[in-house]
Amino acid sequence: MSMELIILRVEGTEGFEQDYRKYVKYISEERTLRIERIRSEKQKIVSLLTELLIRLNAMKTLGLKNDHITIRLGEHGKPCLEGKPHYHFSVSHAGSFIAFISDFCPVGVDIENSSRGNADIAKRFFTENEYKKIYCQSPAAYTFPEVWTRKEAYVKLVGTGLSHGLNTFDVTDNTEKCFFYTYAYDENYTVSVCTEREASCVKISELNEHMLLEELKKRYDFF
Repeated sequence: MSMELIILRVEGTEGFEQDYRKYVKYISEERTLRIERIRSEKQKIVSLLTELLIRLNAMKTLGLKNDHITIRLGEHGKPCLEGKPHYHFSVSHAGSFIAFISDFCPVGVDIENSSRGNADIAKRFFTENEYKKIYCQSPAAYTFPEVWTRKEAYVKLVGTGLSHGLNTFDVTDNTEKCFFYTYAYDENYTVSVCTEREASCVKISELNEHMLLEELKKRYDFF
């Protein structure tokens, strides 16, 4: 069974930046308050689009109406849909991209700029085995962004947040009994998915904010 990874490119065109606030009424009060505390206009838009993307997928996958969707945060900040314990999703953003994935088993996703990280950070946050596979093997078995995004995706899957120390588990030796899928994206980014089930493939679908809003409007009479 395949799995769909959605990557939304935030283009931030002038027209959308001027009128994006009219879409706030379709998201949760908690997200609205969070957006009001954000100083960067671009990050306000990213936060808004993140929830709209979650809601679109929930409507498509579960057949829900928007006003029947309630998003809650767990003890460590893991988002979930109220009353839908078998529907799991994960979201991450970096630069101009939002990565989203959902499934009917726990799943996690992380996207990062591939230039992030160095040996000092790896020495501090990675296991000794992971560090050696990046810096002590020739050729290297893994790269820093590959290990980093896998770790973040795993933490999101288990829902423990940063309370789960990054150097307490290894994403290169199969001890966590989950599956990882890692991809280079848009030349400068790395994205990893962590899931409890093996997928035949991970299909990457791309869209931008205008495509997202158009689908919400066309398919669900959203606006």
